[in-house]
Amino acid sequence: SEEDAKIKLKERQTTFTLEKCIQKYGDEKGIEIFTKRQKKWQKSLIENGNLVQGYSKISQNLFYSILEYYCIDNKKYIYFATKNEELKLNKKEGGVWIYDFADLPNKKIIEYNGDQYHANPEMFESYEYPHPFRKNKTSQEIWEKDKRKIEVAKENGFEVLTIWDSEYRNDKNETLKKCLEFLDLKK
Repeated sequence: SEEDAKIKLKERQTTFTLEKCIQKYGDEKGIEIFTKRQKKWQKSLIENGNLVQGYSKISQNLFYSILEYYCIDNKKYIYFATKNEELKLNKKEGGVWIYDFADLPNKKIIEYNGDQYHANPEMFESYEYPHPFRKNKTSQEIWEKDKRKIEVAKENGFEVLTIWDSEYRNDKNETLKKCLEFLDLKK
């Protein structure tokens, strides 16, 4: 069946997992080995030009527009992909969460979600498979992962605002205003 085929494909593509590391090395050492390998793998993909970090050009346009409203002294504490780097927070289970825009002094994060990559609930049903590369993940699974990512940010003292790609494309001025209000900046 199609469902069996998806399960088999997922099993076949799962060669290096956190679970396998923990089985082989125990909890603490397994998480450490998994996290180290994930960081090394991401770094090599980026350095070899095989991966552009997970951001869109349009999200960076929004973030540079926001950056204009910060005073010069505070700009150094603002993080996003093409300015310096994205904020990373450790996952308890190993690996890291990467956040799109972070204002460190004010402990605020803006996540810019692509409609297809993050399964915009206004466009996709929970059982659909919208992600163009992770074809074995349902919308519901994507939502659960995104929810956990936001929970980790909140556990670390951050407030989080999610902006959808379609929201920004449909009304850039209103979306910028929404972001500035969230960040307590004046337009």
